[in-house]
Amino acid sequence: MELLGIKSSQKGKLQTYPEEDGAILSVYHMRDDPGGTSTFRVILNVLQGSSKIHPIVSTVFRLRDKLRGEELEGSLKLAEQILTYAFGGGSITHDDSRVRAGLSRMFDVISESDANTIIWEVYDIFSDYVTPEDIDVPRVARSFWRMLRHPARRKTRSLEGHELRKLWDRMVTSLVSLASNPNVFGKSWEPILKRLSDLARSGTNGGGEIYEALVYSIALVSTKKNRPKAVLPSVRFVTNKRNRNSRKEGPENEIDVVSIELWPRNVAIKLIECTKSTSAGKATTDHGKLERFKSTLDSQHFSDLQASIEVVSSSKVGKDFVSMDELLKTRF
Repeated sequence: MELLGIKSSQKGKLQTYPEEDGAILSVYHMRDDPGGTSTFRVILNVLQGSSKIHPIVSTVFRLRDKLRGEELEGSLKLAEQILTYAFGGGSITHDDSRVRAGLSRMFDVISESDANTIIWEVYDIFSDYVTPEDIDVPRVARSFWRMLRHPARRKTRSLEGHELRKLWDRMVTSLVSLASNPNVFGKSWEPILKRLSDLARSGTNGGGEIYEALVYSIALVSTKKNRPKAVLPSVRFVTNKRNRNSRKEGPENEIDVVSIELWPRNVAIKLIECTKSTSAGKATTDHGKLERFKSTLDSQHFSDLQASIEVVSSSKVGKDFVSMDELLKTRF
């Protein structure tokens, strides 16, 4: 009942929920685990021909919020399933390797002092989430926090050399794992976003991966606590199994950032492409690709789905284009 958003006083709605909203939730008790916990198998069945997507997304986000620890890292698979349903089937996955590469490259272009500032600011934010006994966050995030919690490190708050690089890489892995639920952990990306924004403004951001990491970070940090959201980097689409071309890996079937946001009465899916290139042709190609994917979303005829596109580029050749300067002014 809680996953379906039904209060105790509304038990009768359980009988009409499938007909009204096109979803049936099945929960199976699998086993009792040590420590007094239990394992359940949850299956969300969506009725064919449903005209609403909001009830399905709402249920999936409630389920995500029940995940803890290592389960949290895999919760973006739920967001992939939402997109698969919204696009009418096929296969949809995401890949965080370019974000990781961007943040790794970021370390190479900032000073040791800046790297230390970011790491310790992230540690301070993590301290609001993590306790020594906490099992609600992924193991890698707990490990990063505990390593910095050592009295000698906290006393100086100054890392250098190999130790600095090691903890930077551990921080990146931790942030990526927590990005699976930006409603809870989005704030942890603020130190990264602040420095990435400085690099973008100075024109020394060092590469396309950093540019993508910045746009991804903005999408995470802009999350509102009371508005469930998922943000996926490098989303790869195979939306039609009968179309051989759609099964090929390549930029024409990949979007840099996709966000899914649950509003009170509708679902907003935003497709974002970003590029450092000043080529108007590249910008036009990116926009055309996003329009193609948006058309697929629109063709599913969900009455409560709002799809939008955005191209972050220095070349503004039409609507749906925004420069990085404009993006930073309006959202950070």
